[in-house]
Amino acid sequence: MLGVTPLFPTPNHPSYPAAHGSLSGAISATLAYLFPHDAIALNALGQEAGESRLWAGIHFRSDIDAGLALGRAVAKLVIEQAKSDGSQ
Repeated sequence: MLGVTPLFPTPNHPSYPAAHGSLSGAISATLAYLFPHDAIALNALGQEAGESRLWAGIHFRSDIDAGLALGRAVAKLVIEQAKSDGSQ
């Protein structure tokens, strides 16, 4: 029987949204805000870090996309809060 052999054993936890994608999205979006000159590269690294779980066979594309979007949304809220309360 032919099948897919993942690089890592499939973890026994929920897959949606991908936690790795959430963290990668939040960190890269925050760093991109703090270092705007490097924003494109930082966001690309966040995307790549999230996608590493797809390549390893741990998550589906939809899990990663949702995780990255969630992380970026959280970063946006934190950045907006920091701007409004003067803690930048």
